[in-house]
Amino acid sequence: MICNPWFLAALPRVRMPRRLWSQYGRKVRVGGRRVTVEIRNGLWEVSVLGHWLRLGRMYPDLENAHYVQNFRMSKVFFWKFVSDYDIIFRKVVPKRIRDAIPPPKCMAMLLYWLARGSSFRDVGTQFHVSPAVVHKIIHNGVKGLRERLVPRAIRFPEGMELLQVMHDFKNLGGLPCVAGAMDGTFFHILKPSYNGDAYWCYKGFPAISVLAVVDARMIFTYVRSGLHGSVGDAGAFMTSELSSRLQHGQVLGPDPVPHVDESGALVYYPVTQVVQGITIAPYLVADSAFALSNKVMKCYDDKDGLSAVQDDFNYCVIRTRRVVENAFARLKGRWQVVVNNHIYDPEFASSVCQVVCALHNVVETRNCGFREEWLQVEEDLRDRVPDYVTVCGRNMYGNGQLLHRLPMFPLRSCECEKRWRSNVICILNVLYAYICNHKRYS
Repeated sequence: MICNPWFLAALPRVRMPRRLWSQYGRKVRVGGRRVTVEIRNGLWEVSVLGHWLRLGRMYPDLENAHYVQNFRMSKVFFWKFVSDYDIIFRKVVPKRIRDAIPPPKCMAMLLYWLARGSSFRDVGTQFHVSPAVVHKIIHNGVKGLRERLVPRAIRFPEGMELLQVMHDFKNLGGLPCVAGAMDGTFFHILKPSYNGDAYWCYKGFPAISVLAVVDARMIFTYVRSGLHGSVGDAGAFMTSELSSRLQHGQVLGPDPVPHVDESGALVYYPVTQVVQGITIAPYLVADSAFALSNKVMKCYDDKDGLSAVQDDFNYCVIRTRRVVENAFARLKGRWQVVVNNHIYDPEFASSVCQVVCALHNVVETRNCGFREEWLQVEEDLRDRVPDYVTVCGRNMYGNGQLLHRLPMFPLRSCECEKRWRSNVICILNVLYAYICNHKRYS
């Protein structure tokens, strides 16, 4: 049949696109006649998926475990996620690729790459697609999720959400009015050809800097990425939009939160708390790399020794701040593209970082599960335990400076600076007294 001249003449005009989870035929015009051509399935659909479907009949949980292992989400949520965001592949993926590879398979390839951090060639081998097509699908998919998913999934708490976050942090660590835990990490990349030395971080590899704020449930509420790896956490925060909004009172302000109760009446809930005559507004908890201010709180320095009250305060701050370290560990374990990838472009790496943080929020909210074997133990232990703290029972030791790089923003006069420094110390003293008079968390 292969040597038939009619077949050889018709073969270039017969397209046989690969379809995911489907078998069908279509009619094409060959030599003036309409002939039905059966579309064959590729290696992935026949060998891999068919095998899993057969095993799924014997072991109902096996197929769901396959989705969790490869796509980091359950089978039910995977298809719901595809139905919500398959529009990104219908809009941006070229029609030639879209006709051959349907949106569910494109989404599976994107999630598989984010979860494994494999090369485009490895992903193409797994899904029986060429590396060039994988490159287009992943870049267009990341762009689409960056525009559609990230603004919905990563939002700074306001209103009643802020009150709930403060309540969760108080139950977790004992500190009142905590609106988030802030810290930085690195997104590993390959050294760029232009200005590559600037991306070399202090851990000894090229990376982009990532600044993040999380709530008590390890959900990212603010993410900034894309700066050079040589830029520290404090520098990333000082030049961030979040720092500017904090200075101008656009977020974490003292204004009460309006809320309509069940009876329809408008009720105002205060976000500040008065302790021993001092009004405490919402603030963020950070490590010693950040400057102390009335919006950023950190531990006491033990250079001259700590009292029992100061030790309790440090314990509560570290317990509260550990949330962001655990969030980074789960992010790197679930989406291994953060620590293992073949990305040269810092801008594309920044978009990928935003997308994986948004996906982290989505799967954490949906309780899709997390497996301990995903953790990158050797790399993540540095992030899960603070660099400047060693914990032995109830004793904390640090080398950070309490008033390092104080103040955070320019002051108008020396009198204003003295008054501002005094207010910060008063807030700290009130917090120490608050913790001392309440239950000690073990």
